[in-house]
Amino acid sequence: MIKYFIRYIKKYWVMFLCFLIMTFIIYVIELAVPYIFSKFIDDITVNKNINTIYISSALILALVIIYLFFSFYKEVIFNKCAGKVRFDMLDDCESHIEKLPIKDINKFNPAYLNERLNNDILNIILFIFNNLCNSIIKIIGVIILGGIIATINVKIFLIMVIVALFNGLGFSFYNKELFKVGYDYREANNKFYGANNDRLNMMKQTKINSWFDVVKVKVSNYYTILLGVSIDYSKVSAKLRNIGYLSKYLSLILLIIFGGYEFINDNLTIGEFILVYNYTNICMNNMEFFLSLGQNYQHAKVCYNRMSEILTLKEEINGTKIINAIDSIEVKDLYFGHNSEKMLYEGLNLTFKKGNIYCIKGENGSGKSTLIDILTGIRYDYRGEVLYNNNNLRSLDANYLRKNLISVVEQEPDMINISLKENLVYGLEDYDNKRLEDLCEGLYLDNRVKFNDNDTNLSGGEKQKISEIRALLKRPKVIILDEPISALDANSIVKLKHILNEEKKDKIIILVTHNEELYSIIDNFITLDNVGI
Repeated sequence: MIKYFIRYIKKYWVMFLCFLIMTFIIYVIELAVPYIFSKFIDDITVNKNINTIYISSALILALVIIYLFFSFYKEVIFNKCAGKVRFDMLDDCESHIEKLPIKDINKFNPAYLNERLNNDILNIILFIFNNLCNSIIKIIGVIILGGIIATINVKIFLIMVIVALFNGLGFSFYNKELFKVGYDYREANNKFYGANNDRLNMMKQTKINSWFDVVKVKVSNYYTILLGVSIDYSKVSAKLRNIGYLSKYLSLILLIIFGGYEFINDNLTIGEFILVYNYTNICMNNMEFFLSLGQNYQHAKVCYNRMSEILTLKEEINGTKIINAIDSIEVKDLYFGHNSEKMLYEGLNLTFKKGNIYCIKGENGSGKSTLIDILTGIRYDYRGEVLYNNNNLRSLDANYLRKNLISVVEQEPDMINISLKENLVYGLEDYDNKRLEDLCEGLYLDNRVKFNDNDTNLSGGEKQKISEIRALLKRPKVIILDEPISALDANSIVKLKHILNEEKKDKIIILVTHNEELYSIIDNFITLDNVGI
């Protein structure tokens, strides 16, 4: 986990180093103040010198000012550095997920995955910054404090060592249990969050179908699991906290007993007694910190393991060969099925050539959408070949193809929460503004664009038009449209048919539709019902 994190922190090593230095300075000040105060007590009781008051006060005041200064900037640097590292880690995870095979992506509920990634990354970052860095400094501090206490009184030092061992034994006893329960708790929490998010997203469907009880039962089931795991987690955490509390107060009692005897026997001055008391408290607090460090390490380890589960998933196949034109697409001897019992295609052969509009028909479940995914390189879990200009798709850079040469318009396209104009050109690095105006005018969307309409409450037809205009604006070599007129009005359908007829001369256009209004512009029909059998 540390090795994984270091590759991110290298980018911001200056900020991270400043954070470490400031943490160290703050800790030194925390140790120096009790020392100055104990010396003041001894000096004032023995010498009764008024200058001691002024000197000690001035020293402590100076240290407090330095403490506040470094504490402030440590917080600022922490948030800046941690924020940058958090974004980099999240970006890397999401970039990896984007490159996974579609079948692996579909395994995850988006809300669950979002919550899981953000929480896991945050826990790892907090562990590194707030725990691992501090632990290095506190280990050095404990050694120094132990040496000072041993110099003052060996008996009290031995008491501290015994209590510390008690702490360590207690943690090691519950270590494995905490890891397992922590993993279960995070999984249950994220699944509950995902189910609750589904409940909120399905409000309209729930109202239409009166699914109130059904949806509530699903969320309640996940909550019941979460509650049970949460109680188990709290039990283990409470046991560990109790070990810490017992150690702290046991050390205080033993210090009172042995320290009191040593003071009575003139083996300790009052200043030394106060210093030992303060330093013992600091040591015990450090022991509690190390106890929580163990817990936090287990939490961070759980988070890292869960991230690793995602990051170790193999990315989809993507070749390296680039082509800049598409004259033909061939499907040869294609076999595919979602399971071994039912095949969608068995020996499917198809040819698509430039200058034609093709229509793919078929009953629901016949594999129309899957075929589009295979043609565009979204999925590769098939047998057979897909050839672009006689080049096997597996050898081509499919990301380059989809970005530059292929446009896909889904039946219900998602819109980004930005203005209508920004949605029209989203993802396009370069476009012809005159062509944009013509397409908007052709599909009756020009008024909203002219008035810079930022209303994101779009109808189904407007969403389809935006997606279709964006697809055409890219000037691709292949255009694939899934039920492209399902939400369009009659005039817009006529316009779209005219546009597609004009576009086909140097393109391959594939329509997935049962709507007969488009049949007049179709050159070739492909019916998938039992086509490969």
